[in-house]
Amino acid sequence: MKVGLLLIHGFLTGTDDWDVLLPEVAPLYDGVMLFSQPGHAREGEETNYKEFTADNCFKALARAVKEMEENYDAFDIVGHSMGGGMSLFAATSPKVRRAVLLAPALRYPRLGAFSRNAGAVGSLNNLAKRCADQKLASALKRSAETTKTAFKDAVAYFKRRLLPNWSVHTLLTFARIMGRSEKYVSKVNCPLTIIWGGLDEFIPQKSAKFILSRIGSDKKTFITYNNVGHAMMYMGDTTALARDLKCILSGGEVCEVETALGEQRSVTRYVREDDTIVITTVSAKVVREADGVKAIRERSYRRQKLSKRAVADKVTAKKTI
Repeated sequence: MKVGLLLIHGFLTGTDDWDVLLPEVAPLYDGVMLFSQPGHAREGEETNYKEFTADNCFKALARAVKEMEENYDAFDIVGHSMGGGMSLFAATSPKVRRAVLLAPALRYPRLGAFSRNAGAVGSLNNLAKRCADQKLASALKRSAETTKTAFKDAVAYFKRRLLPNWSVHTLLTFARIMGRSEKYVSKVNCPLTIIWGGLDEFIPQKSAKFILSRIGSDKKTFITYNNVGHAMMYMGDTTALARDLKCILSGGEVCEVETALGEQRSVTRYVREDDTIVITTVSAKVVREADGVKAIRERSYRRQKLSKRAVADKVTAKKTI
């Protein structure tokens, strides 16, 4: 079977968003399409935001999806931010195997980026100071430095590339695109994963929660990294994201992935079985206890009965589709 990958970048950026991750995921596929939003360009190349309209973006993405359908027996989708929202439209294709949304931007904005980042860096450094395990302490110090540096890089990138291109036109177009994308949430039935960073400068967690609560898929996963920001594909340490993304796109079980020392990550997987949702949650975190600072891994498993209305809605959706 010939399988492809469609990558959809976000607002005011370009296909170079994927430069870091592309060598990691491309070998999993027979081909990769880098979708470029109309009017956008790679850094250093000329842009033309007059072409950036909601109609143009969805028409261009529809053509890209059609091309993927014609060239591959099946394909996967990964989208970031605005591209994560638009991925919901693309994921309605019957040939989509799975979709991964990185910080999808259906709910925004999120204020307080500077205080969140400073708090996270301070917390990591304080844990490191109180940690008797030198390997863990070193890992925490590295994480603090990476978190601090990544935020500085993100602010510089925002000032250099995004802010100069903000305008009434681009912001209204962004809002229109996200409003249109929201209409496709309930129509997505392929396995879906949302990945979000606890230090996201723009997008609140409620964006992910909104999609998870309304998505039509019987299999959905939510991954959070405590100390990761919005541009998680290329700012800071991308090791955990690349590892988890490869696992998901290759059809593996991300709940079974072994985390690195000092990593702070949570994975919640929802699988529907008739009138029941099976919820598996695994987490890796560093905590301060009475006997010292420890890295711990936890796992929980529960079953949750769906309401009669939810069961009826699912049956109706299947009939409609």
